[in-house]
Formats: sequence, structure tokens, C-alpha cells
Amino acid sequence: MGRTGTNFFARYFRKIFSDSVSLHEPGSIVLNRKKIRFKKSLKYAGWRVSVINKFINTEDIKKLSKKRMEGKINKEETAEKIIKIRKNIINNIDKNIYIESNYQFQGVLDVLPLVFSNFQSLYIIRDPRDWVRSFINRRGLYHWSDLHYILNNRINAYAVGEKTKTEWKQMNQFEKLSWAWNFINGYALDSIKKTATCRLIKFEDIFVADNKTNNLLAITDSLRQENRNLKINKNYKKITKTILEKKINKSYYSILPKWTAWENEQAKTLNKYCGKLMHKLGYGHEKEWQDLL
Repeated sequence: MGRTGTNFFARYFRKIFSDSVSLHEPGSIVLNRKKIRFKKSLKYAGWRVSVINKFINTEDIKKLSKKRMEGKINKEETAEKIIKIRKNIINNIDKNIYIESNYQFQGVLDVLPLVFSNFQSLYIIRDPRDWVRSFINRRGLYHWSDLHYILNNRINAYAVGEKTKTEWKQMNQFEKLSWAWNFINGYALDSIKKTATCRLIKFEDIFVADNKTNNLLAITDSLRQENRNLKINKNYKKITKTILEKKINKSYYSILPKWTAWENEQAKTLNKYCGKLMHKLGYGHEKEWQDLL
């Protein structure tokens, strides 16, 4: 999902693995009421994938992922369409390894082994309390300025039969984000169970933990062991430590404070949607959180 270090990982793997192309959301367009911004990776994706497919055609990774989560398209058809979308990019790179860091794959993880050969993937999950706060402070997902939401390019509760359209419209951004964290991650985790070369990692282990450098190095080393074609920069340990010290893609505003300063009702709302899954993943066991509930 977004706000989980996708930009970081694209840059990190670009520095670490030689003979590779590492892209962040190739072909994506940032859409909100204040700006339209094209990703730097546009040169690999081409205008057809980035623009025509988004505004005229009906197919891009975001829409396919949404359709998959809504149960409107099967694995085989999804794989064929992703191949068409990514074929141009793959044909344009002159490296041995292709790396993509992209939250839009969240609904098609179990499809990707049918698309890419020698496939490996990492799925990053983040504490919902911090994830919801991050998006609200960035005025992102489900915000009035989110044109993708207005264009119905975001997953929603009524499309999957969990709410009526009226109930969904009456929910505020905090509630919608809480619902999205639970639904999307739940769907992704079910897909991971079916996909041998996909594994789960926690955002906190890479960006918060005291031993975060060692944790990231362990992931990097395991990727090398699983794929001998990965050539690594000889200074990768030093690069890893240095890059973790830099903050990338920070939130703009301070609208919602850290959960320790939340009102009881905010905690109860998030727990209503996310409680079961977050506890299963080891989040929300703090005494302070339990007191808020």
C-alpha cells in the first residue's frame, strides 16, 4: 500500500543492485486538484501506457488491481492485460534485472508469477494507526483533492458489498482509510499465502526498529541467495546505513497527531475496522492503546 516506503525501496534497490533497472510506479500520474505530475519513470512506460490507458482506455495496473479485489476479473485475464501494459517497459530496459516498487500491485500479487519470470516480491505492511495518520497528513487517499477517488479509481466498501453506497458516502476520510487498510491488507495477505515467492515484511522493522539496518541487510542478502543473477554493489552495507538515515516522501501537514494523543472515539473507530487484523499482525497490544479503547 502507499505510504509504506515504496519510493524508498525503488531508490535503495537502484543503488544496491547493479545490472538492474529499479522504478517507482512506472507510468503513474499523480492526480489531485492542485497538480498533475508525471513520474520520472515515464520514459520507460511511454505515453500510451501513462496517459492514453488512464484517460481513454480502461486498463492500467491500478484499475486491474481494483477489479481483481472486486472479483470482476480472473487471474488469467488479469495476467494477459498486465503483460500488455508492462511489455513496452521490459523491452526498453537494457539490464538483466527489472525491479518495480509499486503499491498498485496490491490486488494482483497472486497473478504476478504468471507475468514475470524468476519472480520475487516483498509486500510491506505498516501499523494502521501510523498509516492512516500518514495519509491524512498528506491529504491523500479519499481526500476531496484525490481525483483518482473522484474518478472511482479507488477501492471502496460498496463495490465489494460491505457497505451501501449511501453508508460509504457518509463515512469520513478517517473511517474510509481505516476500512481500506483492513480490506486491502487482508486481501493481499490471502494472496501471499498462495504465492510462494511473495513474502511479508513490516514497515517498522525497516524504518523504526533499533536494528533496522541489519533487518534491511538481511532482506537484501536473502534476495541475493534466492536469485544468483542479482549483482550487488560492493559498498552495499555502507549504502544501506546511509540511505536509512534520510527521510523520503514526508507528509506535508500536521492534521492528525500520533495515536498516543488521539481521542477515545478515534481509537475506537480505527479498532472497529482494523482491530482483528492489526492484533493478528502484532499491532495494538500497548497498554496506552488498550486504555484508549
